[in-house]
Amino acid sequence: MAIKAIIVDLFGTLIKEDDAVIKDICRTVCESSPQNIQQVDVVRYWWERSQHAYQTCVGDSFIGMRELEYGCLKDTVAHFEARCDVDELFLADMRAWQNPEVYPDARFFLSRLPLKVCCIANADRADMEAVIRLAQLPLEHLICSEDVKAYKPRTEIFARAIEELGVKPHEILHVGDSNLFDVEPANKLGILTAWINRGNRPVPENCLADAIFDSLQKLRVMMQQA
Repeated sequence: MAIKAIIVDLFGTLIKEDDAVIKDICRTVCESSPQNIQQVDVVRYWWERSQHAYQTCVGDSFIGMRELEYGCLKDTVAHFEARCDVDELFLADMRAWQNPEVYPDARFFLSRLPLKVCCIANADRADMEAVIRLAQLPLEHLICSEDVKAYKPRTEIFARAIEELGVKPHEILHVGDSNLFDVEPANKLGILTAWINRGNRPVPENCLADAIFDSLQKLRVMMQQA
């Protein structure tokens, strides 16, 4: 790939998602609900509420990530009439952000890259900076949802990153872990894409990723050989 700059996703690509905490929260909601539901019902409803918020919280209607996540969780607990403390559940989720677990190949990937790198995330600016500082990742250029008043999978974050990098979209490689949140919006703007599919998830028929790897390490090796 003839690239001059890189956009890299933060959560799920460089830093592990809080999947275990999310599962615990969903199990708590399910077990404390009087309704005849399964854990998957909680996961689905919470996901759908979050997806709707990511698409509609934009511009003058924008709210920060913490407020958005709290609202979606509160709505989920209320929907299932769960007898649990929303504040306590939310704090458990926030603690995961305060103790970021870096993927073993993340620093290797970022080390001595002869390219300008911009990191992006659905996050509040203060939280994103804190996570990167705690994770000790060598990143200088950061764009978050709070900066552009929009969330992925909308394209505003990517458009700002293009401006930050100062090169043409087809000269940029976006590296991310989600087909929906990374590959699709980047592709809409003409950015090259590398999907880091760590769990070897099924590749959707409509996936337009230019390359798929199961680790950042393999992508870095390929880039060094190019």
